[in-house]
Amino acid sequence: PRLAVLAFWNFILDTFLSGPVHYDQIPADTPLDWVLDNGCCDCHLASSFLVALCRARGIPARLVSGNFLYPRSPTMHYWAEVRMDDSGWRPFDFMSWDLSCGGQENDWRQYFFGRVDARVISQCMPRSCTGPVGIS
Repeated sequence: PRLAVLAFWNFILDTFLSGPVHYDQIPADTPLDWVLDNGCCDCHLASSFLVALCRARGIPARLVSGNFLYPRSPTMHYWAEVRMDDSGWRPFDFMSWDLSCGGQENDWRQYFFGRVDARVISQCMPRSCTGPVGIS
C-alpha cells in the first residue's frame, strides 16, 4: 500500500491549502465534501481525508490525535496511521505541509511521511495509550 498512500499524500499536498478552518461552516455529515469544495484543510481534515482515501482502497487506516508539547503552542494535533504490510501501523503527519511551505520544499515535503514528531503524545480513544507511535 505504500505507493497508494504516497499518491494520496502527494494529492493532498498538491491540491489543498493548509490553514485554520472554521468548523462552524463545515457540514457535520459531509466534512470532506467541504474540503473538496473549499480547497483548504487543517491537520484534522487533511488526516481524515488521507484515512478516507486509504479506506476506500481497502487499506486499513485510522485517525489519531495527540497534544503538541511545544510550550508556546500547546494544542491538539491530528495525524493518520496507516497499516503497512511490512512495518505495521505507520504515522503520516501533515505537519510536513507547513514545514515545506505548502509542499514546495522537497527536503521537508516527505519528512513526516511514515513518522511523527516525537513531541506529540499519542492516544487512541477511548483513553488507551498506544505507547510510542507506530507500535501495535
